[in-house]
Amino acid sequence: MAGAMWSSLVVGGGCMRLSHSHFSAFTGTLLISTLSFAGSLTPPPGPIAPTSKALSEVEPRIAINATNTPGDAASQFIISQPGSYYLTGNITGEQFKNWHSRSRAPKVSIDLMGYSLIGVLQSQDGITME
Repeated sequence: MAGAMWSSLVVGGGCMRLSHSHFSAFTGTLLISTLSFAGSLTPPPGPIAPTSKALSEVEPRIAINATNTPGDAASQFIISQPGSYYLTGNITGEQFKNWHSRSRAPKVSIDLMGYSLIGVLQSQDGITME
């Protein structure tokens, strides 16, 4: 390149020739990168706190079990309040009882969560709605 201005840059003991425009771009990039500010790496004071709501706050659901949905002589579990309910594992029926759940409340949804209602000899219905 006849007439081009050249500058030399020493890198790791070697010498590299750069044209004037390349040298200007290189030094400009180097200058901008050293002056840019990424922010403090020091965490803010105080304890670490969650930044989102818990799943129970977003979608409150009730596990179907002996504590939350106790049964009676005819059913293993009875749902007596409206709401969203879910299984926490497979449920095996009992003889002469409705398998698992009898709902006496309006507006009930039951999520089996991929689990099964397993019948036994002489067990009754799986889920009944009254």
